[in-house]
Amino acid sequence: MTDKRNLEHVIWSRTGELFIRLFGSGTDQSTKTTSEVHINNLQQIISENNMLLQKSAITIISDNGPDWSTDCMANIYNLGRFWEEQKLDALILVSYASGYSRFNLIERMFSRLTDLLQGVIIDLDPSFRETSQQLDMELIELCKYWNNKSYCNYKIDCGPMFSVNGNAFDGHEKLKNLLMNKSQIQIQENSNVQFSLQLYLRHCIRSTYYTLFIKCNDKYRVHCPRYPICAT
Repeated sequence: MTDKRNLEHVIWSRTGELFIRLFGSGTDQSTKTTSEVHINNLQQIISENNMLLQKSAITIISDNGPDWSTDCMANIYNLGRFWEEQKLDALILVSYASGYSRFNLIERMFSRLTDLLQGVIIDLDPSFRETSQQLDMELIELCKYWNNKSYCNYKIDCGPMFSVNGNAFDGHEKLKNLLMNKSQIQIQENSNVQFSLQLYLRHCIRSTYYTLFIKCNDKYRVHCPRYPICAT
């Protein structure tokens, strides 16, 4: 299908199987949601899913919040590192413009999910000392209301993402402070960060609602010749 500018459009179903992985976030540092947290969760989801392990390209639909915004160099770094470590041909991050969120498939499904929570009250268990532990236990409880229920005649697969998962990415705040400082001297003193950030920026295309990390065919680059493009 093409539009009036002769640009090709991909058509896909508005419904399908629903895989939900819940993560508890809060306002304190231990439960704060960052791009580092998102990437750690994605790493675990991929490691548990053989189908995703075989993918050479992944598209992420986000709400374009500060934890996804590519105006933040720390987010660029985390997303780029995910693209590099998964050896993806392409990592695509998209979001919907203001006023168009109704077309977001993720937001559409929440009307069904909230219906399943009518009258439900879930309280934190004070017997657990850490807020993150309390949230983990409530995720288990929340899954009971959604797992194996139906959405557009498809079964919902719902599971928790615990805060105690082993994190491949760590040190987001330190990295963020380093990159926000804009001190070239400081960044140069961290040669690994500088080298990786340069790699990611050279393979990154950004616009307001779209960010793409993609392999190139330059045989003199470090990453791409080592892991050639898989998709054709």
